[in-house]
Amino acid sequence: MKISILPLSIPFKSKFSHASYERAHTESFFVEITEENEIGFGESCPRIYVTGETIQSCKLFVTNYSDDISCIKSMTDLMQWANENSELIDTNPAAWCAIEMAIIDLFAKVTKQPAYKTLGLEQHEHKQPFSAIVGYRSLKKALLFRLMGFSDFKLKIGSSIRSNKIGIKLISLLGIYPPKVRLDANNLWTTPQECIDSLSDLKGTFWALEEPIQAFDYEGMYKIARALNCKIILDESFLAPKHVADISHYKDVFIANVRISKMGGVLRTIKAIRMLTALDIPFILGSHVGETSLLGKAQQVIFQSCKQPCLAVEGGFSSWLLKRDPFQPQLKVGYGGVYPQNKQKEVLFGWGVHYEK
Repeated sequence: MKISILPLSIPFKSKFSHASYERAHTESFFVEITEENEIGFGESCPRIYVTGETIQSCKLFVTNYSDDISCIKSMTDLMQWANENSELIDTNPAAWCAIEMAIIDLFAKVTKQPAYKTLGLEQHEHKQPFSAIVGYRSLKKALLFRLMGFSDFKLKIGSSIRSNKIGIKLISLLGIYPPKVRLDANNLWTTPQECIDSLSDLKGTFWALEEPIQAFDYEGMYKIARALNCKIILDESFLAPKHVADISHYKDVFIANVRISKMGGVLRTIKAIRMLTALDIPFILGSHVGETSLLGKAQQVIFQSCKQPCLAVEGGFSSWLLKRDPFQPQLKVGYGGVYPQNKQKEVLFGWGVHYEK
């Protein structure tokens, strides 16, 4: 088993901004694993403000552990390696995610079956629309999403939310939408009261607020939820299955944002969802800005394995945002925020996408 890094950096069609960062191209980590004349592909999105990872740290992980990982020869080996190295994965979730995805893709291709069968998952036909994700400097795009039939919106807010002008603009924008609107603050405020004071005039216009203050300040976020009468979505504050127990005491207001990359791969994401479901803790199946159809397919497999739809699903933007998507066929949402009907009759093995240079 040979592990190689794919040096891919794909420009965006326009910049995307939020409170923690602004980017104009993908910051994704891609690997390919080769064995038995088959190639498995994996993708992740290291984010220094989420898990402390960078593209360089992911590359270093491959350098340090590729020999050890190359001894994995079966799904049993894969699960055993992940269990025995859980603490290592906790600190390198995105690095491991790309590798694990590639291994699953490879094993499925070698055995000539779709990835979901290799994972032992059932698939259900959920038709849940995806969310429209709007950066705080791209509010005009929200109008386009609305015209495209999107009914579920996530608005990323920036530091300028403190100004009355932005506040009024946001209120005006929210007023034309249905009530299914949530805000994402990316840990914008320092204290709970600062957040409450900033958003009190918007109370009632959004149903949930994502990561308003410092990550893992559960008590502070619970206070905000009560003051603003909204749910709190945990992203930077929910990074691994072990955090399910931490948030179970607040399940009346907390919602977990489950992203494959930050969770440390597909297997840990599935585990987290099962734990959340067992405790009746609601969750959103999230995505990072700039994901290609490769990571999108892994998300789709996980989403379709859930017995019931989750609160919201993110992603599916492919070449709506990227100047090109190197993984085909593209997994891209259409009118109403749903994937167009797949007319392709050919059964594709692995994650069901192939790489085009």
